[in-house]
Amino acid sequence: MLTKDHLLYKRKKDTVTPSFLDPENVVVQDKANVLINLFESCVNQSQAEIKEAVSEALEQYDNVSLGFEKLLMDRCEFQTPDESIQEKRWDIILLAERLREEKIFSSLEEYREAISEHSNINLKDIENSLYCDLPECKKVLDFKKISAPDLIHRYNCAQIQGLLIYSKNVRIIFDDISNSDKRSLFRRLRFHQLLVEVKRKDPLEVELSGPLSIFDSGQKYGIKLANFFPYLLHLPNFKLNAKVVLKQGEFDLSVDQKCAIKSHYKYSGAYIPEEFEQVVKIFNSKSDGFDIKIADDFLNIGRQSYCFPDFCVSGKKLSKPIYIELFHKWHKFQLKSRLLSFVQLKKKPRLVFGLCKSIEKDGDIKEIIENNEELAKHIFYFRDFPSYKQIDKSLKNILS
Repeated sequence: MLTKDHLLYKRKKDTVTPSFLDPENVVVQDKANVLINLFESCVNQSQAEIKEAVSEALEQYDNVSLGFEKLLMDRCEFQTPDESIQEKRWDIILLAERLREEKIFSSLEEYREAISEHSNINLKDIENSLYCDLPECKKVLDFKKISAPDLIHRYNCAQIQGLLIYSKNVRIIFDDISNSDKRSLFRRLRFHQLLVEVKRKDPLEVELSGPLSIFDSGQKYGIKLANFFPYLLHLPNFKLNAKVVLKQGEFDLSVDQKCAIKSHYKYSGAYIPEEFEQVVKIFNSKSDGFDIKIADDFLNIGRQSYCFPDFCVSGKKLSKPIYIELFHKWHKFQLKSRLLSFVQLKKKPRLVFGLCKSIEKDGDIKEIIENNEELAKHIFYFRDFPSYKQIDKSLKNILS
């Protein structure tokens, strides 16, 4: 991702427009290829050496070059220095100081050789390892290859991501979105732990809280929001509007599918885990009164709160469907928020929460459940994925 120093944009009145590069432009491709070729041969070189090579290789070392360099540097795998390097460095420094106090050396070379002799470390090894834990001294172990057009698309995407980090709120409208894409969208929002409010169902309009509206961990939230954006590029007919706060003031950012940026994320579509399909298959083969399927729409649970449940249960025993939402340990933040919203509702939605046993003993979650007897009826626990008995028992608890 790019930092604010790498961002290029134009301001006009109250709007801000990212400056995109043309992926088909030969001049831009040539500049990208020069850097890509340099990075492909950078194994065993340090960051400082790479930066020096980049500045020598380019006739014009401008902001675009800096952006390309940053994105390519992010594709490098760097060595992890020995954890004891700080201790070893301190030992060498103390030794060097002691030798200088004990004797007057005739030359710097004699002084360096004395340090090597008394430390039993080769002089070359001392030079190479003394500060190898500093970022600029870390050496490259591997580089993940990329083509010039893909790097340019990645650069264009990063321009938008960099602005979204400074947003107050974000609204996205989908003129036409299928149920499968809708499911995938809400799963991604949940995966990135973003706070979302559904404003309209048709056309679908969602509002995401921006990082500058979050008092705690705003920067971390901004990175989550930025990391979500490349996924949005896979969806058709989207319109994103954000209020961005820059040092010059507040500006409106607008982006839609016409930007034609190719996402660097792989698109899995409305991927349904095999385990979910197994839950459906096994449950329906054993149940007599209930029928379960993968849920295909979000559920309004009141107080401007929505969820996208994992399963929908219907059947002759039910006048209305019952929904099941599963929470694994990485969903703990959303779970606490969901439970607190649920207990405040006077009219409880027909919703069951399946909790992974790894969060059963979490102090905050446990306290919320223990202090709300009615909520406890809507909870069941599972190990990896829920079994037929666990789901069947939870449905009967709701109906009793």
